[in-house]
Amino acid sequence: MAVVLALPLLIPVPGLSPRQYGVLAGPTVYAVPQVLAATVALDSPNMQTGTLVKLLRVLMLGSLVLLLSLAMRQRRPGDAGTAAARDGACRGSSPASCRWLR
Repeated sequence: MAVVLALPLLIPVPGLSPRQYGVLAGPTVYAVPQVLAATVALDSPNMQTGTLVKLLRVLMLGSLVLLLSLAMRQRRPGDAGTAAARDGACRGSSPASCRWLR
């Protein structure tokens, strides 16, 4: 909440254009509605730029997680070293402390 209120006050400090401010506000502020609140103070293109940057970041995060999960899924069946490393890591430990490895 503090970022939403403080960010518009920082516009004149670095001398940002409205479009540059939208690009700054998009990844800086946590949620899309908060980006709208932080960027509506200037003008409509500023708000559109901030929202677009934020939504693109959210879309890239989802696709990155999907790609990583697919890569890990393909790697897992042929990975024989994982079980040996896991069994070696639990050797000499109590079963309760190594339960999360199994």
